[in-house]
Amino acid sequence: MKMKIIICVLLLGIMFSCTSKKTISDENRIAVKSIYTAAYSPRSNRELSRKNVLKKSPMEKEIFNKKGEIIKFIQYDTDGSIYQTTINHLNENGYLTQREVFDNQNKLKYYVVTEFDNNDSVMSIVI
Repeated sequence: MKMKIIICVLLLGIMFSCTSKKTISDENRIAVKSIYTAAYSPRSNRELSRKNVLKKSPMEKEIFNKKGEIIKFIQYDTDGSIYQTTINHLNENGYLTQREVFDNQNKLKYYVVTEFDNNDSVMSIVI
């Protein structure tokens, strides 16, 4: 019985001595800058590198700010040309205040404006 208690105490001591808490400051945090999504057929006879797939058949690209919030979203046609681009405008609290959507000619298709009150509650949405 004494041996079990000693072993348990030793194990707990080892566990607590190996546990460390590491905090990462905002300045040192590594943020994702962008994400590309692409598709290709696995039935292709030739091997495709990651770089070639992203060049030849992109589907979408997401661009993030330093806080990890999506600020731009690009969708592509099957031929690799831009289908539409969405730009998000965020307030200091990270809430979406305006979204602009552009077509492949970079002409504004539509936009959405969201207004908040002092409690960060949505007051109105204008399309």
